[in-house]
Amino acid sequence: MEKIKEYKQKSTLEESVEAAVKYCIKQGVLEQFLKDKGAEVYNMLTEEPSIEEIIDIRVKEEVEEIVEATVKAAVEAAVEKAEGRVEQKQHEIARNALAEGSTVDFVQKITGLTMETIESIQMSM
Repeated sequence: MEKIKEYKQKSTLEESVEAAVKYCIKQGVLEQFLKDKGAEVYNMLTEEPSIEEIIDIRVKEEVEEIVEATVKAAVEAAVEKAEGRVEQKQHEIARNALAEGSTVDFVQKITGLTMETIESIQMSM
């Protein structure tokens, strides 16, 4: 954008965008992207979008944000559920090991539960 502004002082917007794209390619800045999509970049920067195009772009952005938030929430819920299952399994293993006469130290070592949690499980048996 800086190059476009710089070139725009001496030429039209279209010429400035074209010169800036060429400059970036020559300097290796986004070189492959600009070689592949240079025409699109040029069009985006030189053409005024219609209200329909603006709405379409905004709707797509909103959809992407909603999808991203939904996926994030689903992943977080799945992680919480999995963590709950792990904790349940740890408690079950601790109960079984204690019932078989294992020491609190041994149960702590194999389950990773705190001593307080294991003692609480032991008291409830």
